[in-house]
Amino acid sequence: MDTYIDWMKSCYYVSVASNPAISVPCGYTAEGLPIGLQIVARHHDDWGLLQIAHAFEQAARIHTPASLVVEPNDTRRDRS
Repeated sequence: MDTYIDWMKSCYYVSVASNPAISVPCGYTAEGLPIGLQIVARHHDDWGLLQIAHAFEQAARIHTPASLVVEPNDTRRDRS
């Protein structure tokens, strides 16, 4: 998809069809930004969607990289 608008069109069609959808973490870019995977299920199959999302998270085992974790008392944080 070339533009953000093109991407939003695909989201619109899922919403109009009333299919349940969920976004799960699936990795990080080289810059440390999170990447999500949208999973769409059949109409009225919310429970099945949650089961699929849970199974994906268990299989993928995506964790926050230690370099992105900021402790509450960490003085290195940018406070600007």
